[in-house]
Amino acid sequence: MTLFTALSKQYINLTSKVVFLFITCFSVQVSSTASLAAENRIDDIVVKVNGVEESYTVVRDAQNELQWYTIPGSVNAYTRTINGVTEPDFALIRYQFKDPDNAQAMLEGGLLQFAATTAISPEAQTQLKAAITAKVGKNKAIRISPIPFNEANVNIYSPGSGKLIAGAAQGAGIAPLHGKKMVFSIPMTKVGADVYEELVNGNTGIPVVIDYSFNGLTPPAGFRVEVDWDQTYKHYSKDQKFAAKASYMGLVGGSTNIDKQKIRETLLKEKCINVLVTEGESYSKEDIDKYLEPILSRINKEIMAEFAPPEKVIPAKSRGTSASGKYFSAAYSSSIKDISQVKKGTEIIDFTVRKHQVRKSVVSGFIGIGRYSKEIKERLVSIVPLGPWQSAFFLLPNVGGSSELGITQVDLEIGLSDNEQVRQSQVVVWTPDGGWKDRNGKLRTVLSFALMGLTASGFDVTKAKFKTKAQITLKREVLTVNQTMSVFDGETAIRTPLTAVDVVAVDGSLLSWNRIDNVSNLAAVNVKLQSGDRVFSGRLKPWRIDGNWTEPSPFYWLIPKGEQPVTASINYLYNNGKRKNWVDNGKDLLKELSSLEVTLLDGALKQVD
Repeated sequence: MTLFTALSKQYINLTSKVVFLFITCFSVQVSSTASLAAENRIDDIVVKVNGVEESYTVVRDAQNELQWYTIPGSVNAYTRTINGVTEPDFALIRYQFKDPDNAQAMLEGGLLQFAATTAISPEAQTQLKAAITAKVGKNKAIRISPIPFNEANVNIYSPGSGKLIAGAAQGAGIAPLHGKKMVFSIPMTKVGADVYEELVNGNTGIPVVIDYSFNGLTPPAGFRVEVDWDQTYKHYSKDQKFAAKASYMGLVGGSTNIDKQKIRETLLKEKCINVLVTEGESYSKEDIDKYLEPILSRINKEIMAEFAPPEKVIPAKSRGTSASGKYFSAAYSSSIKDISQVKKGTEIIDFTVRKHQVRKSVVSGFIGIGRYSKEIKERLVSIVPLGPWQSAFFLLPNVGGSSELGITQVDLEIGLSDNEQVRQSQVVVWTPDGGWKDRNGKLRTVLSFALMGLTASGFDVTKAKFKTKAQITLKREVLTVNQTMSVFDGETAIRTPLTAVDVVAVDGSLLSWNRIDNVSNLAAVNVKLQSGDRVFSGRLKPWRIDGNWTEPSPFYWLIPKGEQPVTASINYLYNNGKRKNWVDNGKDLLKELSSLEVTLLDGALKQVD
């Protein structure tokens, strides 16, 4: 039994904040938005890779019928190839410290950094494309990619007891790309040696559950839903089993059609909701079932307690991929908020127009390095000697999406200082093929800085800081980013740098290009991005592979994190000589559009020159 299957069977107690709904009108500038229409989702597509069956759920993009997204059924460790050897993107520092409640006992602690991915293999993509084409009957070549994440959080569990050990948000590293490569840095304190044994030497690794969110768009419907908050709270409070199932149903695709019918019938019978049909429209019971997930999302957000990871999971005995094709993998709390914290009276949820939603779900898997060689394990795992801190440790950052972003090299200088004086410094260099290497060409994941000798010369340990200077070499420029952070984090002298840069993305793959679609006249798109004094310019247009025209790859641009507003000037160029401007030219991407990811659409135009 896999972890995914084992956890799915426990999914009785679920939290409120699994899915939440923003009641806002859809804007054509929303990037990479999945359709939430039932007819645009295909469940349980089974493919076979290396003799093993895997099951996927796919959803269509809300704007482009040729773009499909895979919903992750499992998560795996991200691997890299260095000097011809494949290994996981993984680093672990282990240490011991005295138990504050028992001076004679020692506790295990550590800092774990790893990268995970939900990407699928080329073999699986080919089979998925064939299955989708057979289902929807489209002659044009479809595109498949992982569902783009807004954010992700990881929770790790003990392999023996299944108890929650620790959790952290994605973000530690240099420009990780959501979904393709998620980077996590997790403090692990007061855990048993069995956890490290399974993590480093076990056949399976330790269980992880990642919760994530993504953008979705509902289709318009001919009805509105009136929610009676007083009656709904009353029913949820008296029927905890129903509350748990309804919370579970708030997950995208979280249950069967029979479950949907029962929940819809109960909500109507108990007068929790009332369907208000728009004049001249009609609806069937099946229609409202299609919208039950966003209805429950709205109810759960208001009535149920905050989203939280499960405190315990059923340990799995072997590694594997789920064949369930569903969007869930763990048990979550279904506790109800205090009545003083919820709405009173009634509220209308209008489904007569399309609604932009941020949906949340979970995926599980295993992380570990047990199947790798002794040499690789010794390099990826550092053990701090017992006793007073004689050294400070710097965990080298993960470099995400180097091929997509065009990162060819990172030069990193780390200095150990107190006040303004740097007492020690080390330099390492990262390349895509070589990983992090020191001056002597030795592969490194962690750097150590001696403390004992410095204290004798007046070094003020309480003011110890790491000062870093990263020079990130891109295709056409070098971006310099400086950071300062305290050496000591609680009881430990182990630090990993914060995310140093933001990634601006401009994607033109969903546009109708003349070279690909004969009904279109679009030839190219000029892109100019600006942040402070820095400017990026480029041109999007189709390119030819093996004699066939394909969509342009996205532009990626790195900027120092949060330093300056980022604006875009984007112009569409047509074969007939006309030019059109993007509707959001000149706006601050992050503050006014809430995203540094720009997905260009055919209708997002303002004027013709």
